[in-house]
Formats: sequence, C-alpha cells, structure tokens
Amino acid sequence: MPTALLLLPLLAVAPDVGPDCSSVGDAAQNIICHDASLRARERELDHLYRTAGHSLPAAEARAQRTRQNAWLAERAACAPDPDARNCLAAELGQRIVELKLALHQVAVFAQATYVCPGHESTPLQASYYRTEPGAVRVRYQAQEVLAFAAPSGSGARYTGPGVELWEHQGVARLQWHGEELECPKR
Repeated sequence: MPTALLLLPLLAVAPDVGPDCSSVGDAAQNIICHDASLRARERELDHLYRTAGHSLPAAEARAQRTRQNAWLAERAACAPDPDARNCLAAELGQRIVELKLALHQVAVFAQATYVCPGHESTPLQASYYRTEPGAVRVRYQAQEVLAFAAPSGSGARYTGPGVELWEHQGVARLQWHGEELECPKR
C-alpha cells in the first residue's frame, strides 16, 4: 500500500494548530489572529477588498482604499475596548457589508421616501438591505450615508456617521448632522 494512503487517517485527525500569531504587531490584529471566527470574517473582508480593487472603476477603487485606511484606524480602536472581540466582530461585519454594497452583491429589499417639514424639495430617501448587520443607505440633501442597525425598543433604528434614522409606524425620526427632523412617509 502506498505510504500516502497510510497517512490519510492520521491527517484527518490532526489538530488544527491555527496560525502563528507571534509576529502580529497590531493589537487588534492579534485579537483577530487568536479567534477563528474573526479570522474567517477577516479573510472574507480581504477577498472583497481585493475584488473591489480589481473590479471597481478607478475612482471608486481609490475611494475604497481611502475608506479601508480609515476603517483600519476604527478597527484598531477596538483593541483597548473591554469587549474587544465583539467590537471587532461589529467592525468587520460593517466593513464587509460596505464592500458588498460597493460591489453590488446585495440587492435593495425595500425603499422608502420621507418628506421632512421645511425640506419638501429634498425628500429623505432610504434604501434598506438584508445584510448582517442590517443596513440602510440614507440620501438627504445631496448627501449619502450608510447606516447600520442599532438596538431599538420599537421600530427600526440605524446609525451612521453623524446620522440616526429611526423609522416607526411610517414616520422617520432623523438626526442629520445635528439637525433633528420628524419626516412622515410619502
């Protein structure tokens, strides 16, 4: 019997020793390296990021490189968090969703238009995505923000940079860069 066939049973039960994390310098990366679930999410993110770099138009690819650098700083901020693992899981999940949306890998499952008093000529538009975490692309006053599902007592609540959208019973309560609005659904 060939030697290779004799070794197959031994290889099937060999323990997974995991990656060598001794040379990782970044504290957040070190946490990721020691957690199989986070490593898997990071591999998925790396694949999506490489795909974006190769398949998006040049301007969008540059924008993703800029966003990736900012995201790496956000990820690094998780390391000193007492709940660093969950912080990193959330950061990885959100960045994966951002890249999937940039690559048009996720379809909009619902859209809504809200009319904010005093801003009738610039309605608030929301495109909702079934992702993990849930996401909404908010367009308002010629600006666009991607916000992610956040805990809520009732209704659907999403937060993003400078933005909070809380939709409940056909009314969107919007905090938009310091301005608070209550906008009924059109």
